[in-house]
Order: sequence, then structure tokens, then C-alpha cells
Amino acid sequence: ENDKKIVVKKKKSKKKKKGDYCFFYHSNIGKEVVGIVEIIKNAFIDPTDKNNKFFAVQVRFKKMLKNPVSLENIKKNKDLWHLSLVKQSRLSVMPVDSKSWKIINKMSNINKKTIYKWAINVGRIYVEKKDKGQSIPLFLKIKHSLAHFLIFQKIHDIFGGNIRFMISGAAPISPNIIHFFHWIGLVIYEVYGMTETTGIISSNRLGNVKIGSVGQIYPDTEVRISEDGEICCRGPQNIAGYYHNKEATAELLVKDEHGIVWLHTGDVGHIDEDGYLFITDRKKDIIITAGGKNVAPQNIENLLKISPYVSQAMVYGDKKPYLSALVTLDEDEIAKFARDRKILYQDLADLTTKSEVIDLLHHEISRLNRELPSYETIKKFHILEEDFDQDKDELTPTMKVRRKVVTKRYKDVLENLYQS
Repeated sequence: ENDKKIVVKKKKSKKKKKGDYCFFYHSNIGKEVVGIVEIIKNAFIDPTDKNNKFFAVQVRFKKMLKNPVSLENIKKNKDLWHLSLVKQSRLSVMPVDSKSWKIINKMSNINKKTIYKWAINVGRIYVEKKDKGQSIPLFLKIKHSLAHFLIFQKIHDIFGGNIRFMISGAAPISPNIIHFFHWIGLVIYEVYGMTETTGIISSNRLGNVKIGSVGQIYPDTEVRISEDGEICCRGPQNIAGYYHNKEATAELLVKDEHGIVWLHTGDVGHIDEDGYLFITDRKKDIIITAGGKNVAPQNIENLLKISPYVSQAMVYGDKKPYLSALVTLDEDEIAKFARDRKILYQDLADLTTKSEVIDLLHHEISRLNRELPSYETIKKFHILEEDFDQDKDELTPTMKVRRKVVTKRYKDVLENLYQS
């Protein structure tokens, strides 16, 4: 009931920040749970699944489905507040992010073998034909079965061996990674939402997937794109406001010319002709170069993090003639690189100064730059001696880089990248 209210702390942060506490009605939570279960029943769960486990990575979504939910209870109980919980077993559904890509590289060296490359190529051809609705030749089916037996199943086993699909949310994931998982038979469904919407705004789902998008709009939810590209939404799951913070609430919930209240997400994006929502970046993070080009840094950062040697990256270049980047090293991968080449070093900080490591990162960034238009390419970079740290407020709880904090901390380093 709307007279019952809940206050939830939005972020785990040492510093008190504007909009830290969100103000929910019970109806917000109820609407979100009903919608989630409908999506699970109608889009994700197979009728043959008995104890399917469904986890999500979006913050509110994760809390509401903190424990596994059984299909039997979804079928039997109309009162969704009394769903029974079942014990964890081998997952059929699991959360995924860009780190999952690196799990494969760290747990296996099969990516260096010719048979691995052959299998991935077979998977790519097979999926592309299937997505286009083309018939699959018998010989390709045989090759695909062999690729699954030799390679794909080994990767599936890394994630428990019983995975049918994965969920990605809370932070962007590169379309390249999603394509890769599709090729090996693991479908990734991207979802989108925020604490202020009690969870989901949109989601991809079975039979309705467009890679690169965060899916179609949630039931009973309206989304519109403002003149400056910001994603705005309205629906019964939107929060009532921020607790004891009228200023932040006024910025979040804004009336339009017709007096209708829209929640301003702070994200920039667009909706295509099929109703799929695409996220460009955070509105406040958009970089405008000296040449007047608008650049979404998260897309570039996600591309850089595809490299097994890169742990984190932050792109910089607002009002600058070109883009630069701060990168941190993946300690395990770079240590292996050093051992293989018999590079003597004391610690990770020492490795960042080695010419072989600098050349390696230059090669990796140059390779990834080929996938970008010229104005989005990284012209210069600096390798930091340590990784970004959530305890130092450099990362959010969902592992996004706090740009203001990092930029302030490494201001001199960044400015040196623009010295002639």
C-alpha cells in the first residue's frame, strides 16, 4: 500500500552524497516483482526446467531475487510475496560481465590453439546463418557438433556446465563479448535499470534479442528520449524521490509541458524502429573533443578491457585535440607475460615501467583502435602502478570508474599526455 514506505541506501560509499537514500512505496517493489516473474515465465524459463536458478546483477533486481526461485512455485503461487526459495544447485542462468571473458583466458590456454580458432569460426558461421533464418547445411551441423564437443563444452564447464543463458546488467558490456558467447552457445541477455526505477526498465529476452541494445521496454513502462538525448521513463516502479533531499528529487523527477512526471535517468541513448533501447553513455560522462566530436568513453573503455592485459581503463579528452587513456594491468596476465619473456621485476609497479610491457600495451591499444573511427582512437596512454580501488572511491559498487575522482587524482599524469 502507498502509505507503507521503505528507505533504501543507494550506494556503499564512505562519503555522504546527494541522493544516497531512495524513497520507495511497497507498490514500487510489488510492481517490479510481478514484472520480473512475468519475464521469467514468459521469456526465460523452459517448461522442462524443474529448479531453475535465476540471478541478476542489477542492484535492486539482484536484491529481490537474492535467493533462487523455483519454477514450481512460480506456477503454483498467485501470491508472489510468498514464493518459496530453493537451495542453490548447478545454475541454468547466471550473471555475466566483461570479467567473464577473462575467466576463459585465465582458466585455459586453449585460445592459443588452432583448433580453438577453428571452433570459434564454426560457431560464428553457424550462429550467423541461424540468426538470418537460413537453413544449416548438414556438414556445418556436423562441424558445429564437433566444435561443441572439443571446445564449447569445456568453456561451458567453466561456468558450471549447466548454463543455458546469461544475464548482463548494472554496467555496459562490449557487443564483441556478447557475440563471442553467442558463438559458443551461451546467449547473453542484457537488461537495463537503476535503483530509482526499483530495477528493470528494459530487457532482452528469448526470441527478442538485439545485440548492443538493452532490449525492449518493460511492461507498463513508458520511455522517451529528451531533446538532449537523455533517457526518461515513467511507470509504477519509479521511486517516490530521495529521502530528505528535495533538490535531488527535483532533478530526478521532472514534469513535462503537460504536467506528466518523468524520471530522468542521466543516461543518453536512443530507441530504434523495433523498440529496442540503446545506451550511449552517462550524460555527464560524454566527452566533447576540441574538434567538436561527441564521444562516449564507456564504449571505448569496454573495448580496451577486452585485452587480457588490461584490468581497468579510463578515457580522457574533454576539450582536448585527441583522446588519451589511463590503463591498469591485469596482474595475473602481465605476470605470466613477464615470466614467459624472462623479464626481471620487483612488483607490479616496476612492471609498468618495463619497455616490453609498454610496447605490449601499445600493440594491444593499436589493435583495438582499428575498430574505432579516427576521432575515438586512443593516441596516448599511461600505465598506472596500481589498479583502481573501490576503497579509494575510484570505482562504484558496480565497478564503474568514478571519473571525477580519478581525473583529480591523476591530473598531472593526464595533462602530461598532451605536452609536446
